[in-house]
Amino acid sequence: MNPAAPLPRIPVYLLTGFLGSGKTTFLNTLLQRWEGKRVVVIENEFGSTSIDGALVSAAVNQVYELANGCICCSLDHELIEVLAELIKPENRPDILVIEASGVADPGTVGAIFKREDVLQYFHLEKIIALADAENVADRLEETVEAGRQLVAADGIIINKCDAVHPDYLVEVQQQLARINPIASYVFARYGQVPDTFLTQEVSRERLLLQPLAEEETHTPGLKSMVFGFKQPFDRDKLSAVLSMRLFVSYAQLYRVKGFVDIQGQPHRWLLQSTGKKLTFVDMGPWPETLPRQSALVFIGKGLERLAMQRMLDQALAE
Repeated sequence: MNPAAPLPRIPVYLLTGFLGSGKTTFLNTLLQRWEGKRVVVIENEFGSTSIDGALVSAAVNQVYELANGCICCSLDHELIEVLAELIKPENRPDILVIEASGVADPGTVGAIFKREDVLQYFHLEKIIALADAENVADRLEETVEAGRQLVAADGIIINKCDAVHPDYLVEVQQQLARINPIASYVFARYGQVPDTFLTQEVSRERLLLQPLAEEETHTPGLKSMVFGFKQPFDRDKLSAVLSMRLFVSYAQLYRVKGFVDIQGQPHRWLLQSTGKKLTFVDMGPWPETLPRQSALVFIGKGLERLAMQRMLDQALAE
């Protein structure tokens, strides 16, 4: 990936959600919204025949179809090949949208956009998950994939909300918020969401304002744990222990996200995992209204608080 002239990075939106959640319908609403822009869509079907590709609105400039496999594993090399084509000046889009298959792990796909060679040309704006209000609770009990999709998301659309009673809709949102307390949420019919949803910042400030909770929240086998530290971290140690944990325990640890205070650094740092990839982002000075302390959320299955606490304690600065 070595074009001659540097250009602004291409914004990428990754759409995920279990089978039947309404991803393609939502995608078509985006294409209508982005009329006049050059939009390229990468469609991934798990089977050998792509149906969704034929359902994408004609408003899209180009559709790449990756079929007969899952984009998060067997087709990742094909995705890289498509990305290499898209950075050529004659192919370059204004916006790239990836609609992952209904069984894909978006964390693994998102990790591709953390690679240095890909980061030069693409910026992953948001991972958006769609949840079918009527059956998402059943999907969470039946499959691992549904949980991973929701945990990886920056924004979650509770779709088909007209199909359930309003009281049950509140229960669904509460359940999903326990699974992923750091995502933004919106209710939708036919994938229609406010314009602000796409540009809305992930609710990162809420993380710092949470109490240093000792309790864990449980939803169909998933746990989310919040850890708070007033003592700063040693960045190298923290990176080492978390990277090892993500590598060894990927089947249990779905996501890590939060703000950390790094020893010797005046700014706060956003730490998050995407698949097995761990990244640190400088977020500028600490807000005067917020305490200078780290807050980390861990989401996964079979997590033990004491073991996680001991691991993090090892990374604290001396």
